[in-house]
Amino acid sequence: MKEVITETVAAGPTAPADQERTSQMGGRDWLRRRRVRKFLAVSLVLAAAAVLVVWLKFAPVPVAAHEIQPAAIVVEVMGTGTLEARVKTTISARWTSSTAFSR
Repeated sequence: MKEVITETVAAGPTAPADQERTSQMGGRDWLRRRRVRKFLAVSLVLAAAAVLVVWLKFAPVPVAAHEIQPAAIVVEVMGTGTLEARVKTTISARWTSSTAFSR
């Protein structure tokens, strides 16, 4: 007859490999997981806020539509053909320098 060998392997944090890893990390594995969860939660909230801002910022704006119909254009020119300023000023150039040539 054949002999059947069975081994019992402990599952969960009591397994030797898990105990060794936990002791190497100083028992702070739970803290690392907690930080990762917190980071993921904050990242998710920030991403949702960014999506909301972009959605509201670039949302289409409702406008009123107007129908354009062909019509006659009235061309009218007012005035005598000259232009006058409201305030008159005198603009001139001022040359106040002297040049001396010496040889």
